[in-house]
Amino acid sequence: MTSPEDLSSSEIQAFITKVKSLPGGTNIQQDEAEKAAHLYLRARKRDVERAVELYKANKRMRYTENVDSIDPLEDGVRRELLSGKFTVLPTLPDDEMDATVAIFTAYRHWPPLTTHRDTLKGVLYQLDAVMMDFTPVEVYH
Repeated sequence: MTSPEDLSSSEIQAFITKVKSLPGGTNIQQDEAEKAAHLYLRARKRDVERAVELYKANKRMRYTENVDSIDPLEDGVRRELLSGKFTVLPTLPDDEMDATVAIFTAYRHWPPLTTHRDTLKGVLYQLDAVMMDFTPVEVYH
């Protein structure tokens, strides 16, 4: 991922302007918009259009699945986080693409013991945590 220091103010402002022009985008607070700009621009290598598309896809999926907020202490979500199903590998120092690899360990997933919603919340919570941290690390495993 791109370092937060590498992002220019014009890239950040372009992202915020586009996000605020989306339906419901006027409700986003400035600090939330700046945080989103850093997260999505880093994830899309400073490409504003792709960052906005990723932002929209994330919001659409969370709306469709009715996942507005995630409480990691909620019983089902907590079980998912502690299950070790999801691992984010550290980025290699010589990786020019700065790629992050996420692994979902399917054999640790047993559908009768969890719900789709709890699994989704667990995965989203961990992805959010990785996006907040500049250095990808193994999360809850």
